[in-house]
Amino acid sequence: MAAQGHALASRHVTASYVRQEGQAWATRRGIWAGTFEKPADWRQDRRRVEASAAD
Repeated sequence: MAAQGHALASRHVTASYVRQEGQAWATRRGIWAGTFEKPADWRQDRRRVEASAAD
């Protein structure tokens, strides 16, 4: 899935997935074809927004 650009590599699992993700990114396959925000980044931003709204 990472090779086709349909999944993000879990960096702590294996380096081969990271290489496959890099190749998908370089050739703009799957999620890398357009703009994309990594789910972890989205969650972090969302927590920040919710924390500032609670103030």
